[in-house]
Amino acid sequence: MNLLPVRRVPVRVHGIATLTVVMVLFFIMAMVAAYTNRNLIFEQRTSVNSYRSTQALIAAEAGVDWAIAQINGGTINATCEAGDDATDEFRWRYLYLKHDGTMAAHKWPGALGVSMAAQPACVLTPGGPLCSCPSGPLSTLPMVSTDAPMVFAVRFLNDSLTAQPNLTRIGAFRIRSAGCTSAHTGLSSANVNDKESCHRGKTFLDVDGSMGVEVTLGLVSALPVPPVAAVTAGGGITQAAGTLTATNEDAGTAVALHAGGAISGTTNLRGPAGSTANLSLPSDAELQGLAATAGDFFRATFGMPMESYRQQPAAARVNCAAGCTWAELGPVLAANPSRVIYLEGNVTLDQATTIGSTTLPSMLVATGNVTIAAPVTLNGVIYSDGNLTWQAGAAGGLVRGALMSNGSFSGQGNVAVAYDAEVIRRLHQAYGSYVRVPGSWRTF
Repeated sequence: MNLLPVRRVPVRVHGIATLTVVMVLFFIMAMVAAYTNRNLIFEQRTSVNSYRSTQALIAAEAGVDWAIAQINGGTINATCEAGDDATDEFRWRYLYLKHDGTMAAHKWPGALGVSMAAQPACVLTPGGPLCSCPSGPLSTLPMVSTDAPMVFAVRFLNDSLTAQPNLTRIGAFRIRSAGCTSAHTGLSSANVNDKESCHRGKTFLDVDGSMGVEVTLGLVSALPVPPVAAVTAGGGITQAAGTLTATNEDAGTAVALHAGGAISGTTNLRGPAGSTANLSLPSDAELQGLAATAGDFFRATFGMPMESYRQQPAAARVNCAAGCTWAELGPVLAANPSRVIYLEGNVTLDQATTIGSTTLPSMLVATGNVTIAAPVTLNGVIYSDGNLTWQAGAAGGLVRGALMSNGSFSGQGNVAVAYDAEVIRRLHQAYGSYVRVPGSWRTF
């Protein structure tokens, strides 16, 4: 039997087309993955930038709050702390009162002879803030090499540094707080004390994030309604012995004694040169009416209830429930020369000393009686919500400023009170608590 040969049919290969389709699909998937990953990377970077920016903003806001607390506080040292080496107050280390009643920043010679305002600053570390309050243009912050600290610095803006119109208003000035993140040798080459570092000027170098905040601070005056007389009493003014010498040479007020009741005893009143006006105002019915109602005299003088005045940030409170003497008052005045000294109770000035100065007067507010029992020289104002007594042992003492009493004033020895318009002006325009002005916040 003859077998026919088997015919081999060639097999067609279809794998090339399949492979091509698969490769195209893989390419499309790779493109989609790359695009998705691009968005993810973008979102991650955006998130990190937002995180750093928020950290910097928090640092800048912390700088504003810190500066307000320092401005309303007492004496400090080079590291912004109170202590035995504290020399002057934060407010006057960096600011001064101009003749027009506005505040301006001190400046010190800087690089290339350019005058520079100081920038107190802090490094925020997990162990707490490390701060520098220099008496010159450059900070002395320590460089921290770990823990990625944040830094803020505060700048006080002069009229020449900004076009903000509210800088020319009495009792208001503007501050700028700049914050940055990771400003240390470990992650950054920024020098936080250099004039071109993250917190100085408008240049931010080698930091992860930087933000700034500007706010206007307004003054809640310690003496919003200045007295018009050297001695003001809601009750009577009585000079039981000796002579009451009251001087007011200020032509704008020209009142030596102002009382809701009678004025009696030997008085020697002096007014502006050539003035023939009556220098005493006894039996003022309006003043007597204010003194007769609890709290009204105080509100008319200070513009707020006594409890609100007591709680203001710039008030240094002293518990005088058992009575205070110079032993309790002296250290508080030394640590808080330009803060309101709020004395809760009766006070006796029993030591011959000088309190305040014409450029840095004192403001004493007592809720009880005030007795001057020694020849004290006081530059400033004393307010007593009770009675004010000048004893015979205080002969030779002098008050430059004013005395005010919700009750009566009694002089038992030679009394000398001189109304000082400049002292009153400083207390009115520069003493008290600084607070944020609503609507003045902005970032940069």
